[in-house]
Amino acid sequence: MLRMIGVSFVLALQNIRANFLHTILSVLGIVIGVAALVAILSFIDGIEKYARDQISSTSSLHSIMIQTSTTRTVDGVRMDKEAWGYFTLDRLESMEKSLSHKARGYLIKNKPQLIQLPHSTNADSTTSLGIVLTGTVAAVAPKVELLAGRLFRQEEVQQAGRMVVLTDMLARKLTGTDKPGDAIGRSIALLGHDFKVIGVVKGDAKGTAQAIVPITFLSDDELREEPAVVMVEAEDVEKVNLLKEEIEAWLKANLAKQDDDFRVITNEFRLAQLEQGFVIFKLVMGLITGIAVLVGGIGIMNVLLISVTERTVEIGIRKATGAKKRDIVLQFLSESVTVSSFGSLLGLLLGVLGAMAAVPVIQHLSKAPFEAAFTLSTMLLVAVLAVVLGVVFGTYPALRAARLDPVEAIRRE
Repeated sequence: MLRMIGVSFVLALQNIRANFLHTILSVLGIVIGVAALVAILSFIDGIEKYARDQISSTSSLHSIMIQTSTTRTVDGVRMDKEAWGYFTLDRLESMEKSLSHKARGYLIKNKPQLIQLPHSTNADSTTSLGIVLTGTVAAVAPKVELLAGRLFRQEEVQQAGRMVVLTDMLARKLTGTDKPGDAIGRSIALLGHDFKVIGVVKGDAKGTAQAIVPITFLSDDELREEPAVVMVEAEDVEKVNLLKEEIEAWLKANLAKQDDDFRVITNEFRLAQLEQGFVIFKLVMGLITGIAVLVGGIGIMNVLLISVTERTVEIGIRKATGAKKRDIVLQFLSESVTVSSFGSLLGLLLGVLGAMAAVPVIQHLSKAPFEAAFTLSTMLLVAVLAVVLGVVFGTYPALRAARLDPVEAIRRE
C-alpha cells in the first residue's frame, strides 16, 4: 500500500512538472489565500502576545484580590448590612498559614485626609493639602519603586510604629525641593499624631499625594467600618486558581458572617475574555481569507479535470493493463494533494515574508513594540489545509477518471 502511494506521488510530480506553468497559475488562488491566512494569524497571535504582556505589566497574574461587601441587594434594593466579616493583620496572617502553597498577603486601606504642610516660602504659614492616607503592611504594593530611605520593618508594623512612607509628590510638597531624600527624617502630622518619614516611593500615574502608614495604626473600628482590600500574591501563577479555592473556603469557615461578605477576584478572567475575543477574531478573519482558499481549491479541481480530459487515453491504457479503480483514484488524489501542498507551501513562505516586511511599518505607525508571532498551530493549520484541499477538490476529478470505460477511452485517440 505504501509503495502504491509512493508511486502515485512520483507520477503526480511528473505530471505537475510537465504542466508547471499551468499548475502555478491554477494554484495562485491557494497561494494568495494561504499567504493571507498565515499573515493574518501571525498578526493576531502577535497582538494577543502584546495584549498579554500589557495585562501582565499593569496587573499581576499572580494576584488574588479579596474585597469586603458591606451592603447587600434585597429585591433589587441595595441596603447596608448589620454585620460583616473584615480583615485585620492577625486574621490575614492566620489565613496565610492555612494556605497549602506559599503566598504573600497584604492589606490596603485608603482614607482621604486634609493635612497642613509648612508653606515653602514662609515657615510661619501652612498650606492645606488633600492626600490619600493608606494603611498597609507593605509600601502600597510588592513592586513598589523605592526612591529614598526604606520601607517598614515587620516589628514596626506589629507595634503600630509612627512611621510613614510618602509618595514622591507629597515629599516634594513637604520639602519644597525635587530631591526625595530631603524628606527623610522629617515629621508630618496625621490623625492627630506626628509621624516620622522613613522612605519615599514613586507614586501612581495620576500623581496623587499619598502617605503610607502601618495598617496596625488604624483601629479595629476603622477597619470594620471601611474594610481594607486584601491582596494575595502567589509565588506560582499556576497555583492561583487552587489558592483562590482555598481562600474562599477559609473565608466561609472563619471570617464571613454571610455568604456574600467577600468577593475573591483574580486577573484570570481578563485573560479568558482576551482569549475569547481573539478566537472570535481568528474565526472571522479565517472565514474571510477562506474565500481565497476556496477559489484556489476550485483552481485545483479545474487543473485535474483538464488533466483527466488530456490523459483519457493514458487512463484507458492503464485500466486495460490491469489498473483498478482505486489505483486511478489514488493517482489523481495524490496529484491533487501534491498540487495543494505545493501551493500551500508557497503561500506559507509568502505569508511569512509579507508579515515580516509589514512589522516595521506597523511599529513605525503605532509606536508600539509589536511583533508578528508564528506559532506551531498556524503551521499545522497550513499542513492540514493542504491535505484537506487536495482530498476535497481532487475527489470528483479522481472519481471521474476512475469511471472512464477503458475501451471508450482508448477509442478517443
